[in-house]
Amino acid sequence: MSFLISKIAGFATSPLVWIILSMIVTFVLWIRRANATKAWLIITIVLSVVMTNPLLANTIFHYWEKAHTTPAVSDTTRYDYAIVLSGMVSEDPAHNQLNFGESSDRILEAAKLFHAKKVCKIIVTGGNASIYYQQSPEAKLLTEFLNSIGVPDSCIVSENKARNTYENALFTAQLPEISQNTAAQNLLITSAYHMPRAAACFRNQGINFTPHPVDYYVSDIKTDFHSIFVPSIAALEKWNILLHEWLGWLYYKTMGYI
Repeated sequence: MSFLISKIAGFATSPLVWIILSMIVTFVLWIRRANATKAWLIITIVLSVVMTNPLLANTIFHYWEKAHTTPAVSDTTRYDYAIVLSGMVSEDPAHNQLNFGESSDRILEAAKLFHAKKVCKIIVTGGNASIYYQQSPEAKLLTEFLNSIGVPDSCIVSENKARNTYENALFTAQLPEISQNTAAQNLLITSAYHMPRAAACFRNQGINFTPHPVDYYVSDIKTDFHSIFVPSIAALEKWNILLHEWLGWLYYKTMGYI
């Protein structure tokens, strides 16, 4: 149920959907010459301006990411496991390729730390999170990718059932490498915007870890003319991510997942 709700929320929290629905309501009211037409027109304009303003989106996104700003790995620390949350890859059978998304920094960072001997093994958690298409579990795809860049199977632990952040934590906690080794030093690797919710889920499962955020969207806030006044599709995407995370946090809190 939580998996289905998370997918519905992805649609409900889209600011683009809000703007389109507002435009439709305004148009219908205008056709009917309704008194509320002017009010809905103002709502549509304000919503469009706010949600496409890059300065506002970047500022809020920047401070959300600052929950964990410093990478956890020092020059002297060697971790037992790097726990990598998926949500970055799909398979393309037509071209016999893997398609990586924006969150691919997660797996690249884990591979880099492994080759630098900062971590001994990599745990990859993630199944098939699509409600529309059947594909191999992401953990399987990422394991094959790690193999291709020199990480042997003996140094990879694959958890291939999880479909959301809560299940990432739940099923990782059930792995023998974690449940039977509570003293292990673990790194939790995910995108910076996702780390607050992910860390809360893993902490709730009793897993010992140090956060290691990657994939920062807004490292600094730009204040040039373009970044202040020119509407941006990227701003819409940032709002989409933030609203999904905030609603996800609220839902997880209500369900006792965090």
